[in-house]
Amino acid sequence: MYLFPRLVGVFTYFSITILFFLLLVKCNKKNLGKILLVCSFILAIMGFFYVPAESADLSRIWSTMKDFSSNSFKEQLDFSFSTNIPLFHLFTYCISLTGVYSLLPAIVAFIFYLNSFYIIKDYSQKKEYSSLSIGMTFFVFMCFGQFVQVISGIRSMLAFSIIARCVYNEYINNKNILRNIIWYIIAAMIHPAALTLFLIHLLLTLILSNKLSQLKKIVSIFLIALVILIFGKNYLLEMFSSASTYLTEDSYSYIWEYIIAILYLILLLFALVNIKNVSNNLILLKKYVYCFILILFIFLPVYSIFQRYTVFISILSSPFFLELINNDQLENYNYNYRQKKLLQLVFLIAMFILVLACARGNLSGLKFFI
Repeated sequence: MYLFPRLVGVFTYFSITILFFLLLVKCNKKNLGKILLVCSFILAIMGFFYVPAESADLSRIWSTMKDFSSNSFKEQLDFSFSTNIPLFHLFTYCISLTGVYSLLPAIVAFIFYLNSFYIIKDYSQKKEYSSLSIGMTFFVFMCFGQFVQVISGIRSMLAFSIIARCVYNEYINNKNILRNIIWYIIAAMIHPAALTLFLIHLLLTLILSNKLSQLKKIVSIFLIALVILIFGKNYLLEMFSSASTYLTEDSYSYIWEYIIAILYLILLLFALVNIKNVSNNLILLKKYVYCFILILFIFLPVYSIFQRYTVFISILSSPFFLELINNDQLENYNYNYRQKKLLQLVFLIAMFILVLACARGNLSGLKFFI
């Protein structure tokens, strides 16, 4: 069903991935930011013309937006803050006033990829990485094929991309977690799962931190838990309710997406094991990602948790692929045989994941206005 529209959708995504991979490899690195910005914009346009299935989250959100459009701002404000996702309801209300509901997946796609590409751009500018390593890292990220989750799932992917950017800045750019607190609040007001993710992030950061004594870590965890219980009780209850639903009730799952995610995680583990001589900051982020991969496999039977958190990890994984592929400066033609084979292996596995995502994964359901 819808074979031709789906072929168009899959071919478009595949072509965009290959085109921008080649652009990043061939173009001057000074234009990296502009190329990634244009790519984000094109993905946003693709999101604008996306036609969701009736069972997709986006279809249900559009239906809700139609109801919102008749509300006054005060009515919408009162309603929004009576729910656990007030910011998202206000966001969709503003879009509903335009009558152009397709702006929602377009804006979410643009923000998601801006946050994701920010990590590639920022980390690659810290060192003299080769254009090939930057292009390959972009290629690996795009091959995971999370695009349909972004433009259909909307809330969780938007919130997770915000948190991923915050985590990156804290671990790699030494930004204080308190400076990001407003972004964590925004993410939690977009999707309850963001609060769970933030609490895990907080716990892991305190455990992995070398700057705090054991006593300070325990006191910090206690104080944070106390503040959350006092000021975020409703969000906490909603978080536990959502988690209980995911863990105890039958939910949608898709075996091919499991396979794609597991293959991606194997590729990521390969990168983590093989990178050497990295900074202390990246070593900490490496431990952080290892912990999250362990959490992922604990919750392997729970599709919603496993899939969403794998996307979160994919956003954070770009520095590791940059380090792996850039070993011995791949633009230098004297790099050794092992490194050449490593590059070929990463490319072939990533391409296989992309083909699988297009043929059997969520990307196979990508169709536009046709």
